Amino acid sequence: MSKILVTGASGLLGSNLCLQWRGEHDVLGTYRSVPFALSGAKSAKLVLNDEKGINGIFEFFRPDAVVHCAALANVDACEGDPQSAKLINSEGTANIAKAAQNAGALMVYISTDSVFDGTKGAYGEDDEPNPLNVYARTKLEGENHVKEICNDFMIIRTALYGWNAQAKSSLSEWIISKLEKGEEVPAFENASFSPCLVNDMGDAIVESMAKNLRGIYHIGSHSPMTKFEFAIYIAEVFGFDSKLIKPVKIEDVHLKAVRPHNVSLDVSKIEKALGRRLPGIREGLIRMKKLKEDGFTAALKKSCREKILSTAA
Repeated sequence: MSKILVTGASGLLGSNLCLQWRGEHDVLGTYRSVPFALSGAKSAKLVLNDEKGINGIFEFFRPDAVVHCAALANVDACEGDPQSAKLINSEGTANIAKAAQNAGALMVYISTDSVFDGTKGAYGEDDEPNPLNVYARTKLEGENHVKEICNDFMIIRTALYGWNAQAKSSLSEWIISKLEKGEEVPAFENASFSPCLVNDMGDAIVESMAKNLRGIYHIGSHSPMTKFEFAIYIAEVFGFDSKLIKPVKIEDVHLKAVRPHNVSLDVSKIEKALGRRLPGIREGLIRMKKLKEDGFTAALKKSCREKILSTAA
């Protein structure tokens, strides 16, 4: 059993990892403003610019690995407040990386496919990043801090979907919510990506740690598609009317931050390292649907509503 510290435990990926890994590993999930509590996992409040607080948690828990999910991930919010984006995504990552290095813990940094400019797609790990917006630039700065500070690290570039512990919706949940109400869903027909279900990501991270993988890896669906096609798949898997999905172009929507057009990823490196093919998008959506049917989603939502069960200062 490994001791794993998960930052951003009340976020999309962090909450799923804590629920998925509890029992199999000794997990401590940290949160900033939205309290997180889950039976079978520890929790602690953590502010990414509080180096003393970070060091205290590391000394208390002594993790074998840190999975750094915490980020300011709202792309337009980052564009409107670049100072906060840099503080959290760049400088906060550096603080976590220093603590991981001092503790001799593996640093797993969750980055983004948006570090690329989207001009070609099928990006491999050796392709040169060229971020187009503040969010992506600060996430790339986080990557650079990890590489500079840590001897033992894994950087994962990805795009994630799944059930969120908080009331706010991920892309997939937003689409499902609108379809449930019989509302039309505008979806980009000129934006391609390789999304990964957060729970499939959890499996891949554990396997990667078991195989001692290090360096940069791209993790996502082996079959990229447009966000319009993604929405169609959701409608089909969840049993909604796919005619409600309406194609739009990025340029048709007035967004504060520039979005890249094709950030699909080449995932052959991680597939070779793990010795298996990553799930396709339809497979991921089928698993997402089953998670709700099996009660996983209800437990996830409850984790951000309960009174804090345990803390470490």
